Amino acid sequence: MNIRFLLLWAVCWAGTSYQLPAQLANRLEQVRTYYTQGKYEMALQVIDDSRVLRLDPEAALFRALCQYQLNDLTNARTNFEKLAADPKMLYPEALLYIGRIHHAKLRVDEAAQDH
Repeated sequence: MNIRFLLLWAVCWAGTSYQLPAQLANRLEQVRTYYTQGKYEMALQVIDDSRVLRLDPEAALFRALCQYQLNDLTNARTNFEKLAADPKMLYPEALLYIGRIHHAKLRVDEAAQDH
């Protein structure tokens, strides 16, 4: 009986994990579309509502970019700093935006350091 349950669970899990890349691609495409249309609140809403996007680095970049565009500079800076702290440094533009945020807050010395 337990073997049947494990087999059923394995088949169901494999089916849902196969769908995750497609869901991720669809959600990211929605976020990109909203971002390019200037609908930053809607892009953030898609990111916040999607469990698939929570750990995706590209979604994290879009979250920070949307926050920057909405002038939520404190949260944007925090998210850009998380991206910049990644040893793989997938998105070096995070450093540019950190510098821009420092510049916007008139922290010229820190801005020069980050640009």
